[in-house]
Amino acid sequence: MSDFNEHYEEDFKFPLWELIKKRAEEKDISYAAAIEEVVPEYIKTIRYRDETFENEVIQQRQNELAEIIKRKTAKKSLGE
Repeated sequence: MSDFNEHYEEDFKFPLWELIKKRAEEKDISYAAAIEEVVPEYIKTIRYRDETFENEVIQQRQNELAEIIKRKTAKKSLGE
């Protein structure tokens, strides 16, 4: 399996869904009721048009990809 495939097999959970499930469990309410409570709060945290944040995320992803390529290149040079 390549390094790229391994990276995409990391466990990922949607943050909004996790908040909805947590609220539903805490209050013993349905997911639909939890959505009505959570989504208005969650929307306030979304960073629309925050160029600094966007650039940081892009740079972080580029660094991750560079590290994957570096490891892959190192493996090839070791003959693995």
